[in-house]
Amino acid sequence: MVDSKLLTKLPQNLLEILNDEEYHDITIEVKNDGILVQIKLPNILPEIFQIVLRYIYSERLSLEEYDTSDIIKLLFAANTLQMDEIQVWENVLKWGLAQNPELPSDISNYLKEDFNILKNTLQQQCKLIPWVLSGISSAFTKMDRTIWNQTPNNTNVGESAHANVNHDGRNHSLLAGIMRGCDFDKRQCENVNIYEHYNVSDSYHNKSELARSIQAEKRADFFLIAFIIAMVDNKFLPKLSQNLLEILNDDEYYDITIENDGTLTNIKLPNILPEIFQIILRYIYGGRLSLDEHDTSDIIKILVTANELSLQELIPYFESFLIENKKNWVEQNFNLIYQTCFQNDSFLELQKYCTYLISKEPNKIFNSPNFSLIPEKLLISLIQHDNLQMSQVQVWEHVLKWGIAQNPELPSDSSSYSNDDFNSLKSTLQKCIPFIKFTKFTSKEFLNKVYPYKNIIPEELCDNLFKYFLDHDCKNEHSIAQNTLGNLYENGGHIEKTLEKAIYWYRKAAENGNYEAQFNLGQYYRYGNGVEKNEKVFEYHKKSADKGYLDAQFELGYCYSKGIGTEANKAKAFELFKIAAENGRAVAQKNLGYLYENGKGTDKDLEKAIYWYRKAAENGNYDSQYALGRCYEYGIGVEKNVVKAFEYYNTVAKKGHYIAQNNLGYLYVRSERTEKDLEKAIYWLQKAAENGYKLAYDNLGICYELGIGVNKDKIRAFELYKKSSEKGYINAKFHLGYCYVNGIGTKINKEKGYELYNEAARVENNEKEIVNDLNEVKHWYQKSAEHDNKVALCKLGEIYELGKGVNQNIIRAFDYYKKAAKEGSMDGKYKLGYYYLHGIIVDTNNEKAFDLYKEAAEGGNNDAQKSLALLQKNREKHI
Repeated sequence: MVDSKLLTKLPQNLLEILNDEEYHDITIEVKNDGILVQIKLPNILPEIFQIVLRYIYSERLSLEEYDTSDIIKLLFAANTLQMDEIQVWENVLKWGLAQNPELPSDISNYLKEDFNILKNTLQQQCKLIPWVLSGISSAFTKMDRTIWNQTPNNTNVGESAHANVNHDGRNHSLLAGIMRGCDFDKRQCENVNIYEHYNVSDSYHNKSELARSIQAEKRADFFLIAFIIAMVDNKFLPKLSQNLLEILNDDEYYDITIENDGTLTNIKLPNILPEIFQIILRYIYGGRLSLDEHDTSDIIKILVTANELSLQELIPYFESFLIENKKNWVEQNFNLIYQTCFQNDSFLELQKYCTYLISKEPNKIFNSPNFSLIPEKLLISLIQHDNLQMSQVQVWEHVLKWGIAQNPELPSDSSSYSNDDFNSLKSTLQKCIPFIKFTKFTSKEFLNKVYPYKNIIPEELCDNLFKYFLDHDCKNEHSIAQNTLGNLYENGGHIEKTLEKAIYWYRKAAENGNYEAQFNLGQYYRYGNGVEKNEKVFEYHKKSADKGYLDAQFELGYCYSKGIGTEANKAKAFELFKIAAENGRAVAQKNLGYLYENGKGTDKDLEKAIYWYRKAAENGNYDSQYALGRCYEYGIGVEKNVVKAFEYYNTVAKKGHYIAQNNLGYLYVRSERTEKDLEKAIYWLQKAAENGYKLAYDNLGICYELGIGVNKDKIRAFELYKKSSEKGYINAKFHLGYCYVNGIGTKINKEKGYELYNEAARVENNEKEIVNDLNEVKHWYQKSAEHDNKVALCKLGEIYELGKGVNQNIIRAFDYYKKAAKEGSMDGKYKLGYYYLHGIIVDTNNEKAFDLYKEAAEGGNNDAQKSLALLQKNREKHI
């Protein structure tokens, strides 16, 4: 494409050469890639083609500007290009002439009055003019940038036009006469945006005045030259001056190929898409440009094209439209806008707007969805801006975010980064880090935000920063720096890890009133790390909690709950847990749920217990997710739902919660409203045992004793009971004692067994494991050792089934019922029948259940008699 730079370089005789009719018999062929492989045009003169182009892209035609001979040529061109809507006038004119036989037969003898007579006759038909002309645009739209395949007429333009006049000597000239004085331009374009933009007043009533008002001459020159170049063929090329060939070869203007013999083989248009070129043409020839019709991305392309084609009057219009109407798009696509406007000095308003965004509203850039796509060079220009209204901590966080986005293979948690991961991130950000003003950070910000990524900071810079924060703050008794230094000594890194020095600096900071240091020191006293474990934990946590430190308030609540350093005070613990819970502390929310569930420090309220468990679970607390599973399993505060219990247990078991792992394994064995899968049951019980959970050892012992999911192994069962007992599980002591009394997996040692029964019964009833009188449990265990022990065995089954004095355990209950039934207990047979009927622990077996119910019923068990009657009734229905 040619722009104004090229106009001054063209030879003066070029227009004369082009006027040679030998070179007008051409057509245009454009391939999909925009390359002109053949350049020809029908027998249409350039100046006539200019008129046609203006009409195509403006749908306006003001013929008073042209000579009658040009109008004849235009009509001929319309015929050549199959623009039938213009030829319609022939019939209209014939009708008008027939109504006025007094008019001269020779058009050259027409006076102005003659034209007016014919005009008045055709007044109604003149109203059709806009409608007739509007068809030309749609006809030419199909021809844009496609093959113009009309067959060239062998006669030249002059001869053809003359023949046309001779055929109907008056028609085409009369068309011109009639159209004189008829103003269609303003009516056709009164709603066009460009009139308002260029402040075109109502005084402009024709094309030439409007063209002068918006510098249309410049654009006309441009497209005249564009048309000249488009008419080049192999005959014409040798006549061009040498300097024009050099210009055409200049990459600044064209992507063009010229063969050694001087022939032009192809012309490729510049980097302007066909659809964008169409929009520019409509503006140049029609003065129309409505940006609301186009996507914002297209507007950017039009803006760039307008600049390339030196249409400078359009640039402010585009810029103001983008800034005023497309702010969100500009902000979200800042990278594109920034690079576009700073590649050229013509886009001054967009440059100012970009500078404003960088300095005054940088968050709009940094938080845009496309921020991670900006190039490194742009990121550096952003972060080194002097007037950036954003803290350096925020700048650092955004730079990190950008760097991590460039390395999608990095783990989501920086604490799990390998050395290779840090090296990748360091390589990505090596040019950005020097522009971060780390000395603007506080000690705490440096520790929390930069220290975890210390491996990507150049070693010398990192050492200097540590020295800066330590020397600058600690020497001035700066408590935050002292606490930071304590943290550094605690965790190691750029300074040697020393627990003694960590405690020293925490103590210094605590004495200077730093609540974080007071809390940290309290934790040392709680766990006895580097200091003697003592009641100072309460003292330091209280100091920190009184200053509103949330973590300390929670820990102080724990002290009141357990009586650490103070008397136990459940009500005070409840108050502190509630404060922490309401401020979003998940562990406190879990503890609050526990207090509401058990009525400790407050009235028992299961609804509130469930509420706080849910809140904590939503905040990712695994213990609360487990607690919800337990509530659904036993119907605590919610309707009993073993399926939901299973879902909660399954979720947190996979995350390593050992109590949930144990309970999940238990449900797989129990198979009540869940799938029975003994293999998975053993898997989860073993996982819980590996994690050290005492109940899991006991449950595994039961499985090995009874052969549930594993081969029977009473010795292994005995070992597991013993391990569970050593970890303090009371049920396991009873089970271990039972093994000694009955010789299960070990030699009979009734004395040892009774000793374990007594030991279990003497445990203080301060755990949820013990909810009733253990003496009764001990009594029935002792009775089970007697010769007639069926009642004792059945009672033990009931104790475990209902959880009387021990944790509920259906597996153990089944075992004792089975033993009682074997000894002839009718109650035991009835209970065993229930297990078989409902598929609890064992597979469902209606026949086995029926037989057991029948035996129990015949033995006088009332519940068995009722159940047997129901079974018989159901059998009869299905016969």
